[in-house]
Amino acid sequence: MKKVLIITASLLLLAPVLVRAQVVSPTAVTPPTATAYGNGDSPTLDYFGQAVPTNQFVFATGYQFSYDDNVVALAGSSKKSDEVNDINAQVKISHLGPRWTTSIEYVPFYEFYNEFSQYNRLNQHMVADINAKLNQRWSLRIRDNFDDLTSPSGSSVNSGSGSPSGLNPSIFVPLAAEQGNNARVDLVWQPNGRNSAFIYGSYENRDFTQIITGGNNLINTRGPNTGAEYTWLPSEHTAIGALYLFSRLDFSGALPVGSPERLDIHGFLPSMGWRPSATMQITAFGGVEFANQTIAPVTPSTARTYKNQVLWAAGGSIAGQRNRTSWYIVPQRLVTDGGGYFSFVVSTSVNAAVRQQLPLPGRWDATINFLAAKNEAFAGQSNSLNLNAQTASVGVEHLFTQSLRAQARYDFIHQTNSNSAPINAEFDRNRVAVGIYYQWTAISQRR
Repeated sequence: MKKVLIITASLLLLAPVLVRAQVVSPTAVTPPTATAYGNGDSPTLDYFGQAVPTNQFVFATGYQFSYDDNVVALAGSSKKSDEVNDINAQVKISHLGPRWTTSIEYVPFYEFYNEFSQYNRLNQHMVADINAKLNQRWSLRIRDNFDDLTSPSGSSVNSGSGSPSGLNPSIFVPLAAEQGNNARVDLVWQPNGRNSAFIYGSYENRDFTQIITGGNNLINTRGPNTGAEYTWLPSEHTAIGALYLFSRLDFSGALPVGSPERLDIHGFLPSMGWRPSATMQITAFGGVEFANQTIAPVTPSTARTYKNQVLWAAGGSIAGQRNRTSWYIVPQRLVTDGGGYFSFVVSTSVNAAVRQQLPLPGRWDATINFLAAKNEAFAGQSNSLNLNAQTASVGVEHLFTQSLRAQARYDFIHQTNSNSAPINAEFDRNRVAVGIYYQWTAISQRR
């Protein structure tokens, strides 16, 4: 319901004021100033000076064929491969104006499995981002990220959302119908160029509505988040921030006996941002998180129990652009949800990506992405164990015309455990995909 309300509000705000399509410099949208940690944005792989299309409606469609050598994520000789065909579409609306900006993207795609036809279904991905300037000092930002997927090549929930707002993207489940949504609203106060503050509220959920292979259910997660941050800019290139956050995670589904049914997190995370040039941005944060567990009664006659822990949190990001190269590295350690296998974990991860325009005739782009993560289940959980994941992906895209493009991609997932893992939690997977996509000319929107 929250997803529907945000999409509806987005379209209502957008309808009356869309104007003629145009292209602007990214510096007109994002000034080259330093930012502190906590606004929920993730680094991107846009090239420096890359034009940002605005005030337009875009429709695209495509076809992709892929081969997966372990489609149901089994270990060893039990692997089952399959070929997957999918037909997809993309609808995107963007607007840039003096008072507000909007970006809405919706991607539905239907997957056809040759062997495992029981998993044929419509998948959906949606991202909405609305920013309204209320007056000279106040602005309002509304974001929503929604996924409804069978997770053919790993968890895609949380795409578009960065910490501390997002769900855990580093635990991978086999074929299971997974729905995830993260809606966030920020109220930003900026009286002058040196000081700013914001308060935010969000609600996130991850639900598994289908039994995974082997007959084992997964754990669902949902709950509210809120926080506030004050940022001071000693100079245009330096930012110092202090973030307080509160997060509540409620768990349901296949909870083992004696497992936590709720987690409350209070965190205080000072941070610093540095922008030495228009092409590089660095952020770093560190602090403490207070985790309060509520343990479900073991029997109807026993009472709930509570456990408290103090944990350290740290991380940051460094992102750069140079000529036709862009890259980022994001290390972090935070308390987050357990991705369906556990209630919650301490997740330590490093994510790195690079995009390069290749020196070939025509327009060729290559992208490499790597993720390494260690997810440590809390000591209070009855099925305490760790899951480690390493993923890598390599993609090449060729632009034939402004409307027609082709893409080839290879994805690898390696997930292991340091104890007795849940069913299908430990596996290797290789996936190769090729696709072709056509984008119709953007339709200019007028008042």
